[in-house]
Amino acid sequence: MTQRTAAACAIAITAAFAQTLPPVEQVWVKTPAGIAKAAQSVAPEVHSVRTDSDFVYITSAGLSLLSFGALQTGPTDESKPIRRFDFRIPRKPVPNPSGSPAPSTITGVFITGMPIWNPTSGPSYHDGGIWHVDPVAMPGHTSGTSPLLATLLARNTEHSPIIGYALDGFPVYGPYGWNATRQAIPLRSSYQVRRHPGNARRTLPDSTALTPAQDGPAVSSDFPGGIFVEDYEYVPHSGDLDRHNGRFAITPEYPDGTYAYFLATNSTATPTYPYLVGPTLAGQLNTVPRNLTEIGRDAGLTFNASTTTPKVNDELTWLFNTGTSLEKVHEKPLHLLVISADLARLDHVHPEPQTATSLLLKYRFTKPGKYWIYADFTPAGAPQTIARFQLDVAGDPVEPAAPETSTVRATLVTSEPTLRTSRDITLKFNLTDEKTGTPVEDLQPYLGAWGHILLISQDANHFLHAHPKEDQQPGADPWKHSHAAAIGPSPSTIETTAGFRRPGMYRVWLQIQRAGKVETLPFVLNVEEAPASPTSAQPIPPDAIRVEVSKTGYTPARLTIGKGKAATLAFTRKDAENCGGKVVFPTLNIQRDLPPGQTTLVHLPATATTQDLTFTCGMGMYKGAILATQP
Repeated sequence: MTQRTAAACAIAITAAFAQTLPPVEQVWVKTPAGIAKAAQSVAPEVHSVRTDSDFVYITSAGLSLLSFGALQTGPTDESKPIRRFDFRIPRKPVPNPSGSPAPSTITGVFITGMPIWNPTSGPSYHDGGIWHVDPVAMPGHTSGTSPLLATLLARNTEHSPIIGYALDGFPVYGPYGWNATRQAIPLRSSYQVRRHPGNARRTLPDSTALTPAQDGPAVSSDFPGGIFVEDYEYVPHSGDLDRHNGRFAITPEYPDGTYAYFLATNSTATPTYPYLVGPTLAGQLNTVPRNLTEIGRDAGLTFNASTTTPKVNDELTWLFNTGTSLEKVHEKPLHLLVISADLARLDHVHPEPQTATSLLLKYRFTKPGKYWIYADFTPAGAPQTIARFQLDVAGDPVEPAAPETSTVRATLVTSEPTLRTSRDITLKFNLTDEKTGTPVEDLQPYLGAWGHILLISQDANHFLHAHPKEDQQPGADPWKHSHAAAIGPSPSTIETTAGFRRPGMYRVWLQIQRAGKVETLPFVLNVEEAPASPTSAQPIPPDAIRVEVSKTGYTPARLTIGKGKAATLAFTRKDAENCGGKVVFPTLNIQRDLPPGQTTLVHLPATATTQDLTFTCGMGMYKGAILATQP
């Protein structure tokens, strides 16, 4: 049987179900009979269909001989070549008038058992999680029009068949539905490519103004409008489908009517965003755990947990609600640090996104005591943020586990023998093999860097998540992480710069990865109060543009200067507790040191303001932008 014939057969299957059973139980393309038992776990199509009073359960390996082409493009995970998918589809879907946020990964299932992926689950620009590739529109990221999809588009004289179900229980149809007289018509999307003023991608569809570090690439021939999911906006009544990409409809399978999603098209019946299921779903979802108790709110983050009295060895469910989408920083949208109050234990874990604004983690404490929970995240349109919570873990004392053996010995050398506040301190970790004593030369990148350095004061009031000095490399891959690429040979020395606002004892952890294992190496630093020293205030011209540098970055981060005019920027570095020890204007070859607590002037020549400029801190973690406009 050819693939085109198989495609036609698959479409015909959706109409050939027993009338005594609902379509959600009958439309599935089953695994062919006769497959050897040893190969059943990787068999194509749907492995099993079972039901209860509330749900239909579909199991597959996410493999199919019948391809929907780029419509089924999703993330790849080479570490899991064999996967099992278990889909749960409500038999009696319940509409949600306000809509439900779509899951960040899988939003439904094709009749072949292939997942329907959220378009935002794929690659994004600089792997930043802000500008997501439209897998159908992006050149080099598509698989063309498959015979199955071509057949769907060609059958334009009849109502399209069911091609899948969304996780809320409503069916997903092909591109053609009925009009009032039951004539087949292509159903058009109500999403349109939005206009980016000046071809600059600086805002999200909900009008969120991004920081300069979160900007997308300018609209160009390399990045034309429409290649990113965020290039589209919903325009009510501009098409046939609503913001969920569906509508209430009479269909052959539902003669009394149902809400249904459709393969969205444009005026030429070409598939267009959002293709199958929209950014929100029309029905209620049960994918996010309910009955969780709010532990606390801090820095715009809500922390909900399955219990307010955690105990040792209990599997806990933690849900973090952000209210906005997050930038991926060092490969993760949220870094969670679980630190015991005595600073003896550290756990660096990462909740997984559930929707665009929520993340979920299953966690288990192994020892009783008080713990600090630090959440490190960067909201869209905002700087890096640290939220803090405290938990008291109950339980009987447990036998101390055997300490994990480290394969690396690290020696910490500081730039000053006596550490003091309000100074830039260089921390240099020299790494040697524990057995041979020779320099380590086989580190592996961990979360986009050669190492992560975590510092916390004894009273837990001051926390810093630092990274090695690794500037972004020229000509970097636009789909790779942009802050620290860990390019080149493995270093045997990890170096960073840190500063301290308050004196006292600080716990420091260096995290590195070797042979697939993350090793956490602890240190202790004692910081003394710096003696007061007279400072000579530098006169600031009245027309200078003031920029404050703190651990949240540059404020303001985006400046406007008239074209053809010289300008003076006055950078005031608030304290040493940030990486902004040097400001760099890459295209102008300008670098200036920014001493803590002082103001530094940077003079820009008139020729510099004829184009948009960026400026960064010396480690590339902070980014600002100067927009050149007509006076």
